[in-house]
Amino acid sequence: MLCGFPFFISMLYMFSFSGWAEENTLIPTVTVSDATTANFQLSLNEKATFRVIPTTGGAVLIKATQSVANVRLALYGDEYKTSEPLLTLDIPAAYRQPEYLLFDANDCVICYVEIDTSASSPTQGRSDILFSAIGTGLDARKNFYNAIQLASLTWSAAENQLAEMEYKEALHDVRSHYEKAENIATSLEDHSLIVFSAYMQSIVSHYLGEYDNQADLLKRILQQTSIPQSYLIKVNMDLASYYIYEEGEFDTAVAYLSIVFDHLNSGHYPLLYAEAKELEASIEIEIGSYLNAVAAFEETSKIFLEQGDVSNAIKSMTSLGWLFYHTGDFNNAMQQYVLAKKLATQISDNYAITNLHIKLSGVYRQLGNIEQANHHVTQALKLSGRFKHAYLDAWANVEKAKLLQATGQYIYSKDTFDIAKRRFFELNASKGASEIDFFVGLLNMQLGEHQQAKERIESYLFNTDGIATDYEHAIAASNLAHALTLLGNKDEAMKYQENALNVLMQTQDIRSIGLAQIQMATLHASMGNFENAETYFNKGTSKLIQTRSTLSQLDSTYAYANEIAQIKPVLALQIGRDISEQIDAIFSEIKRTDLRRGYFSTYQKVVSLLIRVDNSLSAEQSLLLAEAARSRTIGYGLYRDNSTNNDIQREQKKLNQKQQVKLIELSTQIETQQRKQTIREIRALSEALYQLESDNYVVPQSTAKFSAKSLAQLQQSLTEHDMVLFIDTAEVESRLWFIDQQQIVSFKSEHERFFSERVGAVLNVISQKLPLRKMRKEVAELRNTLFPSNAESLFKGKTNLIVIPDGALTRLPFSLLPASSPAQSGWSVSYQHSLKNIVDSRRDNYATAVDEGSILVVADPLMKTMPKDQSSPLGYGFQSSSLPYTAKEASYINEFSAQPITLLNKGKASKQALAELDLSTFNIVHMATHGLANNQVPELGGLVLSNDSSADNLLFASEIRRLRLKAQLVVLSGCETTQGHLIEGEGMLGLTRAFIEAGAHSVIGSLWQVQDDATAMLMKEFYRYLLQHELPISEALEKAKVAVKNHKRKNGTHPWRSPYYWAGFVLHGNAA
Repeated sequence: MLCGFPFFISMLYMFSFSGWAEENTLIPTVTVSDATTANFQLSLNEKATFRVIPTTGGAVLIKATQSVANVRLALYGDEYKTSEPLLTLDIPAAYRQPEYLLFDANDCVICYVEIDTSASSPTQGRSDILFSAIGTGLDARKNFYNAIQLASLTWSAAENQLAEMEYKEALHDVRSHYEKAENIATSLEDHSLIVFSAYMQSIVSHYLGEYDNQADLLKRILQQTSIPQSYLIKVNMDLASYYIYEEGEFDTAVAYLSIVFDHLNSGHYPLLYAEAKELEASIEIEIGSYLNAVAAFEETSKIFLEQGDVSNAIKSMTSLGWLFYHTGDFNNAMQQYVLAKKLATQISDNYAITNLHIKLSGVYRQLGNIEQANHHVTQALKLSGRFKHAYLDAWANVEKAKLLQATGQYIYSKDTFDIAKRRFFELNASKGASEIDFFVGLLNMQLGEHQQAKERIESYLFNTDGIATDYEHAIAASNLAHALTLLGNKDEAMKYQENALNVLMQTQDIRSIGLAQIQMATLHASMGNFENAETYFNKGTSKLIQTRSTLSQLDSTYAYANEIAQIKPVLALQIGRDISEQIDAIFSEIKRTDLRRGYFSTYQKVVSLLIRVDNSLSAEQSLLLAEAARSRTIGYGLYRDNSTNNDIQREQKKLNQKQQVKLIELSTQIETQQRKQTIREIRALSEALYQLESDNYVVPQSTAKFSAKSLAQLQQSLTEHDMVLFIDTAEVESRLWFIDQQQIVSFKSEHERFFSERVGAVLNVISQKLPLRKMRKEVAELRNTLFPSNAESLFKGKTNLIVIPDGALTRLPFSLLPASSPAQSGWSVSYQHSLKNIVDSRRDNYATAVDEGSILVVADPLMKTMPKDQSSPLGYGFQSSSLPYTAKEASYINEFSAQPITLLNKGKASKQALAELDLSTFNIVHMATHGLANNQVPELGGLVLSNDSSADNLLFASEIRRLRLKAQLVVLSGCETTQGHLIEGEGMLGLTRAFIEAGAHSVIGSLWQVQDDATAMLMKEFYRYLLQHELPISEALEKAKVAVKNHKRKNGTHPWRSPYYWAGFVLHGNAA
């Protein structure tokens, strides 16, 4: 709708205007002579159309200056109703700059100009439209506006169509057009045009991340003799912004802002005033004066809304939310973000929507609503990629990395921080890149990599000196002090922590203050200053009680409790119980197991602390505490299919195939950086697959707790020959429980670092096949520390050992222990995850196994090799060496079994053939093929099958979990099939775990690479004892090991005496 019809008209010579009716619509007609100017103020609630008649030989210039609305300006030829526009200009209000449309009689004799709000604009807005003529003989001026128009069109096309790198190249072209325009303006000695073109260059430099160049251009503008007041305000504001965010020189920024406010006082510029106030508030933020900044943003958001400037109102609300977030007021932060996102959605401001998804993810992460946090950051990453918001994409990856870190997915977290850092470098955002060092330093701290944490944080402090604020450096220094404390550099730590607290106490960031005070408490306690420690701890907790618990807070609080446990056990006990209750509350809100992982480790450490300091606990009570931590982390039956959606299944298959292609590429790559990039891509695919599965699969968890009654039932189910060994390794001391029919006995043992070193030493001796006396020495040292001196009496009469290991001991085959140990000759050993798993398996609570059924054997897969003249292996799938001995395994099973056997061998040993079978009908599944272990990303582990009929020949762990088994036993005779990634507090994730989650009751796999002829012999003896002699699984396996160990060749030698050949095969699950 046209406002103030018939418009404001300014005439230099002759201007002709008339109304023209067509289909009952009044379209104003503008006839432009050689020197005519006409101003129109439009209200853009509806589309406005003008009929323009250019002068022959001259040109028409339309200048649109929009206040708050995003404008779309389109030029049509004579056939207005039926033709496509000759060109269009989308003019964003955010630029706050006029845009120009230049045309002449060569474009159209009678032209139509259509002006409308673009799709991403508020419903209300204002725009000043100026029609003017450029007469004949004024080619230089026409060339100026032509260059300006080319810049606008190039920029618009780049934003809509180009990828990130092409976009940056296009921006260089845009800046070249503005430079050309400035040169023309200089020749015309037109200062207003010089200022305009130079200012537009500064904006382009900002978008290119060339902030120093932007500042140089702005300073050059200030050297002009005649500068329009509006530009004086904008230039000084931009320079203030530069000195705030890029240089950290707040005094300089304040000086520029004072110039801005001087000019604002001489005229009515409410919107510019609000922008200047926000810059002033930014300085308050940078120095940590949050309350002053809150008041400023509350004022500016109100001004923007009153003026109809929705875009800037969104920015103000976002800043307000950020302030609430950093003072620990997450509910108010969420309220501001939600309101801002609602407004951004109304005007389709995709940049703001993306940014607000990032902010909301951070809030939900802090509130412990991990699933909502994951939803928002996933949306942010999708939008930042779709709309090429490179800067937001960097921050979305930072938030994703923090979420992965908070949920214990440390490998993915490191990769994602890496991606964010590369994004910042591409944008020349050095401060953002340096911040990644700080974030990764915090990640190192959580992983116990304290030296790396120290080096990372020191690097951040050095690289951001003079750039980051005192407040930002204080937060980093506080964490550096914590790292130094853990490294034992306590005096240096004290200096950093004191300086950090002095700065933080001048701010309103209660979360950072509280964390720093608790870390100071831990430092004082470690130095024996318990009175000071308690004072700081009380101050810190009084701050943090106002915020929602985060993993970092829980870890810091635990560190303090752990430090004072020996001197003040009662207080440590109370703190530990409080942490336990907080984690219970968080667990009740998180359904996805992967998103709980970050809390498993802390929960188990807290439980170990409670057991250590509470001397009133009986062996039974302490065991129930340890079991509660263990059994809650996982239940069998993960990823039961909750959907029959074929689209989901196809997407899963597509992701698995992409993973396989990347793994094949990795196997052929040599160059380090190329391999690193491929590994990142593989992990990203694994995360995408996990995300897809988590959205469409349920994780059934038993609600029944393992109680004293459950423990009594377990003891009743044991025979007189059974012994359960439950191990809980911890950083101060470990604990062992021995459970049989009659008693529960508990003993203290060494800390987890000791066992990690000793197990590593034992496995090193085995892998190198060193003399047996060396192996016996290492094992004896481990055994004598692990077991109490009276272990022999405890194990008297016992022949079946069920081990529930922890930490590094999950990698140890207990059958290695010599005759004086529990695993003496005649013992059988099996492994379980928790006591609850033992009870459930004996009650058969999981999917009912097939008591009598057939046997499936997958063996000797045919491997098609790539011809030498071909350079790419992708068409041949994942290749591996042939396994001729596995054919013997199949024949041995056939020899000893009275049950029907289904054999998939050679080309039939494929994924496709496996998929056609009803696997729930098999009692035993024997997989004699290569195992592909991945210690870092267990999802990428798998079994290599035949590639004869399809290149899709790697059966991933994620696919194994969906096999729907009911087998009593799965045997994996390939290499490293029980290896995987050790999640602290959760145990080993690998192929064995995947088959148990698929429904298998028991799984036999190998801990290390095995020799195929020795394995064939072991499998022969195992199935002889299992199928012919009908021994329990665990006993049959132990007798097979003894047979291989004692095997004697015709020449009298014993080739397989070394545990390397037989000890690696272990049984997980039901031993019966």
